[in-house]
Amino acid sequence: MNYLLYLSFGNNLRIECELAYSLISLDRVSSAWSKEHINITIFSDKELEIPKELKGWDINFKILSDAKKNEIIKKYNNHVHVLKPWVLNDFFKKHNGNVMLMDTDTFFIHDPKPLFESIAKGKLILHLKEDSLIHRSAIWKYVKEKELTDSSGNSFKINQDCKMWNSGVVGLNYSKASIIKDVLSMIAQVSNDPQWPQLEFNLIEQTSFSYFFQNENCISVADSFVIHYWFFKPFRLMLAAYYNSFYKNEEIQLMKFLKESKMQKEDFVEIKKDDDLPSFMFKKMKLYPGIHWTLFLDLPASSFIGKKLREEFVEELEGL
Repeated sequence: MNYLLYLSFGNNLRIECELAYSLISLDRVSSAWSKEHINITIFSDKELEIPKELKGWDINFKILSDAKKNEIIKKYNNHVHVLKPWVLNDFFKKHNGNVMLMDTDTFFIHDPKPLFESIAKGKLILHLKEDSLIHRSAIWKYVKEKELTDSSGNSFKINQDCKMWNSGVVGLNYSKASIIKDVLSMIAQVSNDPQWPQLEFNLIEQTSFSYFFQNENCISVADSFVIHYWFFKPFRLMLAAYYNSFYKNEEIQLMKFLKESKMQKEDFVEIKKDDDLPSFMFKKMKLYPGIHWTLFLDLPASSFIGKKLREEFVEELEGL
């Protein structure tokens, strides 16, 4: 079986809307195979309204009480991102198969069937490779001197060859589930260590996934299938207009957004014949006041999304 997992907790309308548009994007690009063979499970503290476009999908909710969620986070010194590996570990206790966990601020640009096929063959999935850990000076200063242990009690040290990967998409097969226990073990040690740089506290989960996944030497990237738009959150409003499917009161939010930009709602009705959706989104992002291309150059040039972004800002790059 193939499982697509999401997390959506608290009364956070923005996250609920991101989830809705991610699911709609999945529906728009998926093949008949994906619609038949992918189960969607949403971990939440309540059942959410599902967009009408998703009626044909197998969607289930796994309810995690607020008290239980807080208990988990507290164990890891309030590192909220621990919920991602915790959910994966909990899910594998009850399910076999191929699993892909998505952040809500994502949208699909291609059918995910090849990703699940890679997972079935034993590949691990992360969104994209960012840069060497040695370039994250505060984290590198910590890990190069630190001896940690995995879930079996074996000690290890992280060397300078370690790369940081974006964990907006995480995928693996049941046969690799033990890796998640190692990730949780590292998060437990590091999050409770006052020597970890506090300004990088939110990167503990990402660092842990990066280290243990690349140790397997079988990572496939997802960024040519999925856009992770952590760098420009208004993309969710653009997606709502582009798909002409507004979740709850998001149309009101879009109108506020348009007042601050040089765009009209009609700009999102359709893309040009020769444009793909990522290029379309970057062109629209460029119109937003205050956006400066240098803010996004930490998106790797070799990645799909990095190439697309540089294509759009080519004139600015030529001025360097």
